[in-house]
Amino acid sequence: MFGAILGGVLGGLGQASAARSANKISAAALAQQKAQQERVWGAVDPYMRGGAEAFGRLSDPEAFKTSPGYDFRLNQGIEGVAQSKAVNGLLRSGGAMKAVSDYAGNMASDEYNRWFGQQQAIAGMGLQGAGIGAGVANANSAAIGTDATNRANAGFAGANAWSGIAGQLGGAFDRMSSYR
Repeated sequence: MFGAILGGVLGGLGQASAARSANKISAAALAQQKAQQERVWGAVDPYMRGGAEAFGRLSDPEAFKTSPGYDFRLNQGIEGVAQSKAVNGLLRSGGAMKAVSDYAGNMASDEYNRWFGQQQAIAGMGLQGAGIGAGVANANSAAIGTDATNRANAGFAGANAWSGIAGQLGGAFDRMSSYR
């Protein structure tokens, strides 16, 4: 009888200790998951902000004219056309004006297409950053759920251990009472 009680007590204490250890391990894993999420969000935040800004610029078709290459390319091209026409004495001719106009129109179209593609690429990087962040957030949510399950299971294991001890003690007292 004493052996059964001692076995029940020791077994219960062991289960309770295991439950506390599982609880600590689960809490540590959750803390690591949260720290990882903070690192990922910090890393992808600049891409998400840049993507949002690029997306905003796409709604303003005139914004491409403020890109660094636009003015330089436009001025260099017009200067090149003007010099070419000036060498031949045709600077003030209708052909020179048409050449400048054609160059400016074609250059603006090319520049807009290039700029639009760049903005789309930047906006895409922002979207990818948001997707990465969302994936980490989903993993963190799953880790929180797993943590809650682990803690509940550890609590149940501890409660079952103490219930087993109480049952052993109750049984021992019942047996002792029956001997009187």
